[in-house]
This record gives sequence, structure tokens and C-alpha cells, in this order.
Amino acid sequence: GFIDASLSTSFTGTDIDKKITYGVDQVELDFSSSPAAGLTVRTDLNVFPAGGAIDADNLIEQAYLEYYFGGGSDGFSLTVGKVNAPVGIEALDPVDMYQYSSGLLFEHATPSNLTGVFAGYTSGAISAKLWMANDWDKAGSPDLPNFGGRFEYGLEELGHVALSTTFEQGSDQLMVDVDSALKFGDVTVFIEANMGMLDSEIAIGALGKVNYAFSDSYSATARFDYLDQSKT
Repeated sequence: GFIDASLSTSFTGTDIDKKITYGVDQVELDFSSSPAAGLTVRTDLNVFPAGGAIDADNLIEQAYLEYYFGGGSDGFSLTVGKVNAPVGIEALDPVDMYQYSSGLLFEHATPSNLTGVFAGYTSGAISAKLWMANDWDKAGSPDLPNFGGRFEYGLEELGHVALSTTFEQGSDQLMVDVDSALKFGDVTVFIEANMGMLDSEIAIGALGKVNYAFSDSYSATARFDYLDQSKT
């Protein structure tokens, strides 16, 4: 797991606003076990100390059983439980991010977690996953299932390109997302485009991000994103 701490201040407002604030933003503890060949059991527990009262769903970030039928780590797999949604270019945990904040698409246009049943296939550069789950970021939803999928093609050491989609039956809401990461030496380029459709109204968004690695330990990131959800 990890501990995510921060130091912050404001450049505007009153003198009180400009004082320095220290914080522990997130604490996570992960448990993973492989009791049999091809089987993984994992639980990620996390708390946000400044976030107030903790409910069970927020405490449990992930909790799943994953089984590869070939007994290894490729071929066909079946996953049951709650997982980080395999959608988009940005990650949920700060240790997997390139910058302090999350973009507009991650915050408003894609799911963070999904709870359901996931069927996957991995072979070489190709990975695919189909799922039937609760509504986005819901531990339980007395509704028709949310269907979705992701297809990703790895470009060896260069990066990847992927297509993800979800369809929510209760509201007939469709989301399509395309993401890619391309590495050129010390420079990594991230691209994402997103479309959401609800009641024949369309929302669109896009993200572009560049990361430059000065060394194995230090890098700088610039990001631009756009999201128009005024109609949906």
C-alpha cells in the first residue's frame, strides 16, 4: 500500500487562507494472495483521513477473485468482485499518477470502480475484457446491469492504444472512450477522447498530456483537458 501526504497553501484570499496546511490525504493497505495456480485473491483497503465518516464501500477500494483458466497469467480469465474500472488513461491511486490532480474525464466522464463479473482474455500484445456490473461506482444498484468492455493493443515498448465502452440499461446511457500512451525516449504522450450519450444528447471530452522524465526519480507533466456535458 502507500501513504499519500501533502502540503498546501493559497496564493489568494485572507491571511488565514494563505497559511500552510499539512495533510494525510489517503492511506491504503493492499492484501494479495495466490492460493492456487492462476488464482488471485486481492483486497485494497483505503481511508481518506480528511474525508469525514467512512462507509464500507469507500473503505474497500477493490475486493476480487481472479482466475486464469490456463493456470498462468494469460489466456482466458474470470474476475468476480469490485475492481478499478479498466477505462481511460488516468489512474485512481496517487502512486500510479503522473501529477497531483485528476483530469475532467476521470472525474466526470468515466467510472472509477465497477462491481460485477468480468471475463477477460490476454495473449501477447492483445488484452480484452467484457463485464456485467452495477451502475458506475455503486456497491449495489437495484437496476438492470451495466454492460461494458475494453480492448487494448500493446505497442511493445512504445505504449498502447485502447477502446473502452459502457452501456447502462436503466437510463440507456452510452459511453465510448479511446485512450493511448506513447513513449518516445524520456517523453511520454497521453491522449484520450470520450463521448457520452444520454437521451440522444451527446457530451464530448478530450485530454492531452505530456510527461518528461528528467531521471528515474523526477519528471514534469503538462496536461490540457476539455469536457462539455451541458446537454447531458
